Amino acid sequence: MAVVTIITNGQKRRLKGSEGESLYSLLSSEGLLTAPCGGSGLCGKCRVRFISSPAPPVADELEIFTDSQLKAGWRLACLYPLMGEICIELPQLTENKLKVNFCEQAEQGEMLALALDLGTTSLAACLLDTKGQKKAEAFCLNSQRFFGADIISRLNYAAKSNGQKQLQNAVCADIRQLLFALCSAVGADKKQVKHAVVAANTAMLALLCGIDTTSLGQAPYRLMCDLPQQVNSAQLPLGLDAGSVIDLIAPFDGFIGGDVRAGLTALDFGSDGGTSLFLDLGTNGEIVLAVRGQYYAASAAAGPVFEGFGLDCGMSAQSGAIYQAGLTDGKLAYKTIDDAPALGICGSGLFDLLRIGLQSGAISKRGRLQKEHPLVREIGNKRALVVDIARGIYLTQDDIRQAQLAKAAIRAALKQLCMQAHILEGEISRAVIAGSLGSNLNEKALITVGLLPDTLYSKISFAGNTSLAGSVIYLQNISLFNKAVNVVYLAEYAEYQKLFIQEINFL
Repeated sequence: MAVVTIITNGQKRRLKGSEGESLYSLLSSEGLLTAPCGGSGLCGKCRVRFISSPAPPVADELEIFTDSQLKAGWRLACLYPLMGEICIELPQLTENKLKVNFCEQAEQGEMLALALDLGTTSLAACLLDTKGQKKAEAFCLNSQRFFGADIISRLNYAAKSNGQKQLQNAVCADIRQLLFALCSAVGADKKQVKHAVVAANTAMLALLCGIDTTSLGQAPYRLMCDLPQQVNSAQLPLGLDAGSVIDLIAPFDGFIGGDVRAGLTALDFGSDGGTSLFLDLGTNGEIVLAVRGQYYAASAAAGPVFEGFGLDCGMSAQSGAIYQAGLTDGKLAYKTIDDAPALGICGSGLFDLLRIGLQSGAISKRGRLQKEHPLVREIGNKRALVVDIARGIYLTQDDIRQAQLAKAAIRAALKQLCMQAHILEGEISRAVIAGSLGSNLNEKALITVGLLPDTLYSKISFAGNTSLAGSVIYLQNISLFNKAVNVVYLAEYAEYQKLFIQEINFL
């Protein structure tokens, strides 16, 4: 048995783990450390400092840390197998703060329903009465992030012994927490909640239900069995009263999930018969193109960078996150959520910083930081665009590369869909950006970085969380979007790979 003493936020804690188990595995299981790659040794984000007797650094650590950091005891938790007793220090933790927006008090004994948007990065829930009147909304981060920030990392983790159960337990615990917070806020008993609906992408629904996801991680990227459309509270431990019913909004196919169906429902998408674009910007970027009554859809693996994860100074859109930036007289200024002291950069802030870097010449069209530019400095062994040097907030070359890959995945997918629909990008008359990221986005930034074509300038609208909105509509007995959709599996098209490479550079 190995013993780990942990120092974080000035507090000490002792954990016991099995000899040979990775330090990251132990820390992530306790909710103390996350890494975008889920501890597979790829991202270099699971950093801990050994207080005494650190292990000799391995090759990967020599590339990631400076000499002074290595001497100070910094190492990667995923590369350290537990043995004996150790003492480590963790960076200051960012808590999974649950936020509740109160609307109105619930009446004693009235029947209530729960709408859920189960996102890869975060969860959103709404409690409402049988007339569709909202009582409260609540939001929290998805605790599955401890096992990997993106879908592929989680599918890989699910394939491990007991991995699938751990992922299911994590998200079910989040939902129970949301339910408790909502009921407490409006003065209701959870026994009053008799009906729930869940919208999510295909992988998230399968992980919620404990269904084998192995086939989703390999061609042809489809589940080997159908997802249930309805389960009861005994089958899913979500904290609902016995006999409650849980509806799962059906996905279209592959990675085009029920969250997209809910979003299209909320927008009444394509009903005007024109040529429109729906884009849900998240870890799993989902795109739907409506062309004169025909629908084409694709899913592009953008990764977690658009939601602030995987960046050196990244964070989700919480208090203190930089969500907007500008340049005045050569000086960079920014705004944070809640006007709180800056803690990091969220997705919308990333787009604005890329825009500033490109327009000022600090970032080249090929994505290279220009060392002679006044906004660029060497920080440790990394070149970075400095955002706030006093608070240690910056955008590194690696951050920009991740953003380029994510941007290329989305734009190449859009071009592939246009090819399948036999139209040009310039024929798209409007674009709707969905997801929590969209509420703070700058359309100039989207076009400057090349995520969307310049022909869409002034034609872009931001719709917020359409998945949750569609789930709320469903609970009011309104029919879901049920038109036929042509799902385009990008991995099957050689053209997509060429388009992806072409789109890596900025415009």
